[in-house]
Amino acid sequence: MRLKFKYLICLIIILLCSHNFSSYGLPFFKKKPKQPPPAPTIRDYADYYMLDLYNDPPGSQNIDLSNLQKDKIKLSPAVMSPDMTKAAFSEVYFYPPVLQTSGRVLWINLKQIPDFKPIDLLNPKALNEYTKPLMSTGMNMLKQNSFRTLTVVDWSADSKKLLLKEIIGKRLKGIDATRLWVYNFEDKTLLQLASIRAAIGYYWKQKAKIRLHEYVWDIEPLGWSLSQPDYIIANAYGYSRGSKKSFIGSWKVNRYNTRTELISLHKPKTSISRNGFSLTGLKKEF
Repeated sequence: MRLKFKYLICLIIILLCSHNFSSYGLPFFKKKPKQPPPAPTIRDYADYYMLDLYNDPPGSQNIDLSNLQKDKIKLSPAVMSPDMTKAAFSEVYFYPPVLQTSGRVLWINLKQIPDFKPIDLLNPKALNEYTKPLMSTGMNMLKQNSFRTLTVVDWSADSKKLLLKEIIGKRLKGIDATRLWVYNFEDKTLLQLASIRAAIGYYWKQKAKIRLHEYVWDIEPLGWSLSQPDYIIANAYGYSRGSKKSFIGSWKVNRYNTRTELISLHKPKTSISRNGFSLTGLKKEF
């Protein structure tokens, strides 16, 4: 009897020392699965990296295209989402045979990069293994001197949407139009916000009998609205022959492309959210 009791105690000890209790038919002793490490936050990087708000001041996003014809390719800064899980950047290409400029936007899932350090984003091409194309402008082989570039305007506050601007024009004449695009990472859809340009044209035709398509005019996107996170704010301008800008309204369009509204015909102090971060350097060594 005592021998059986000792045998039972030994068996229990063996079970308790085991690393996988489920193999003994005791699923309630199964080890908890390892949880992925939490996504880093801005505070995790603040002590080491110099991070700036990307869309600051609002509407200041531009790609330096100097020496593009010589270098044939230009990269924009990589812009990290507010939750630090994604980054996006632009590439601009020049094609000498047809004298055309085109562009595309790429994004990086930072959670997939082992031992990721933000300093790597100073050279996003080095992360090609983790880079995925998001949108491309393409080329028109029949139109020489045309250019179409893409630029990141800003991430949404929830890090689920990316606002882009596409600039279309002629290399020797200037910009023809700016188009707005929103990419939704939740359902992987890309939507052009074409309603804002149509609404501005309709408004001025009804208000002052002005047909904007007969004049040089454009929109300048500022970013996402701070008070209405589903809306994008843009200012509209008309241009004289001397390139003098005339303000023709501040407008907002929702990300679904279903509603555009006039905010003011005078430059209002509209609150624009500034969500994405760009890396400018390293503060100190790890």
